[in-house]
Amino acid sequence: MRRSLLVVAASPLVALLAAAASGQESTRKPALDRGQLEPVVAALGRLLVHPEEQVREAASDGLMNLGRAVELAFPAILDAVKAGEGPRETARSMIAQLGPRAADLVPGLVAYGRSGEPSARPIVVLLLLDLAPWVRGAEGFLEETVASKAGPVREQAAVALLIADPTRTAARDLLSARVLDGTIERDPRLAEAIGRAGVNLELSIWVVRALDDEQLENKSFAEALLERIDGRSSAAVPALVNALLSDVEHVRTTAAESLGRIGPGATAASDALARLLGSTEAGDRRAAARALVRIQPAHVGTIARVVEAYRSRPEGREEQTVLEELAETLCEAEPGVAARGLSESFDRGDGAIKLRLLELADATIGWEEKERGASATSLPETRAKIHRSALAAAAAALIRRAEKSTEPELRHRAVRSVLDRSTDAAQAELALAVLAELPPDGDPADVKPFVDALSSVVWRNREALAPKDESSPARFSADELVDVLLSGRLHDCALRDAEVAALLDAAGGRDETRARLAATALGSYDGPISAATTARLAEALKSGADYVQAAAADLLDGDRAADGAADGAAAVPALIAALGDASRARRLEAIRTLGRLGVESRAAVPRLIQLLSDGDPEISLAALEAFRSALAFR
Repeated sequence: MRRSLLVVAASPLVALLAAAASGQESTRKPALDRGQLEPVVAALGRLLVHPEEQVREAASDGLMNLGRAVELAFPAILDAVKAGEGPRETARSMIAQLGPRAADLVPGLVAYGRSGEPSARPIVVLLLLDLAPWVRGAEGFLEETVASKAGPVREQAAVALLIADPTRTAARDLLSARVLDGTIERDPRLAEAIGRAGVNLELSIWVVRALDDEQLENKSFAEALLERIDGRSSAAVPALVNALLSDVEHVRTTAAESLGRIGPGATAASDALARLLGSTEAGDRRAAARALVRIQPAHVGTIARVVEAYRSRPEGREEQTVLEELAETLCEAEPGVAARGLSESFDRGDGAIKLRLLELADATIGWEEKERGASATSLPETRAKIHRSALAAAAAALIRRAEKSTEPELRHRAVRSVLDRSTDAAQAELALAVLAELPPDGDPADVKPFVDALSSVVWRNREALAPKDESSPARFSADELVDVLLSGRLHDCALRDAEVAALLDAAGGRDETRARLAATALGSYDGPISAATTARLAEALKSGADYVQAAAADLLDGDRAADGAADGAAAVPALIAALGDASRARRLEAIRTLGRLGVESRAAVPRLIQLLSDGDPEISLAALEAFRSALAFR
């Protein structure tokens, strides 16, 4: 009863002390200065050895809320370590939470470990293992424990020592032997310790076998260990090279990735990795490419070899993902080396590899733009950011080179890359120049992606895209124009005379389905038209097909004439002649077209006056509207 009352009384006291120390709003007072904090911290520190767990936890929480001022409680934490199992567990939890901030506790812990008190050394070794690698000053204590003790405490000391200082070979050899004879628990901390210290040849053979072990514990341990290795594990290269020949893809890729982590020390694996780079498995190629670049980061030939391996398009994988993956691999090389490698591959490669490099350049620039806002919080992240930026600059330089290529396909692909990232008016002339180069009888599938890339430029710069010479050759065949116009991808970009003629010819063809599509596409065009085109459209009003007349009439719109893009007067004679056509529909369409031309149709006024008394009411009303429009009466 007395103990429970003490807990009830202590808990509000702990909360009050913690609030006072941290300056919580509920106290309505500012945080205390050091002189005021010390008695509060002392009071909370004394509670760390309280027999009741609830009180200890409340005191621990209060101290941890002090921020940097928790260091005032370090003597109390050391006292808790020495006080017994319950307080020790509270202190151990606090040390784990403090992480590197608890490094100042190390001298006190070492002194207690060497005190000769029963169980002091095992307790301190366990705490140092929790704190590793932040145990500077404890290396001698740990090393003497490895040399003089036996059992779990010796192995725990070896693990802590290796995590703190990977160069301690005695500790490494001890732990490696324990892994091989199976007398030690294979946990992540052990994998970290041995991986950092370096894997010897004998252990590497066991690790490679464990990658395909049926026992999950062995497999997981081997994978965790290999994730930690670096240049200190060059002795493992022969075993890892043999693993590249495994029938199991996971074993091959893990071995390749591990060789990459060893870096230049794994140069002997280069030929085997080059063979793996030619694998049909995407995972093999990815791992081999990354490993080769890490092993030979300053070798231009490696860049060319890796790029060649990505020549073909992937099956079953998203293209953008694969290209970004390749860009990330190339970032492992020295920036200048990667740039030279890309340039030399472009110079020496055939047309297919050059186009592939331009696709890679596109993906690299997009990837770098996407990652640009990410903050770098470590040296490796900072290095990666610098390499990404340098590789993107090299990619942009490659695209600029390709813009000047004498090979049309390369030049067009490079211009598409530019247009994908630029929509200013300066690109308008470039867009038109390349459109003029596209073969009119080419595969529409080849033309479509380029036109798609141009659409945003065309839309934003439609005035700049007005043709300087309407008599220029057609940029597209009739079928391509139908596709482009119906999809709206040319927006207000002006058609050329030859293109209108091609559509009109198609609309008058024998294939009615194709003809109707051409007429519909022609009618959907809403850009400017030239005087010559206006005359040709007026002639089309005499066509035998109603849908062609309707399309021509749609194009002979007064709004376009008002924009200064068409000479409506050129169409008037043909329209006047159409007023006497035997077909009522053609006569009516000619009247309405004259009405849309406005004052440009003034020459038709006498004939329109005659039609005012036509026996057909619809003809008479349309003639009246056209008459009023021609004389600007509204």
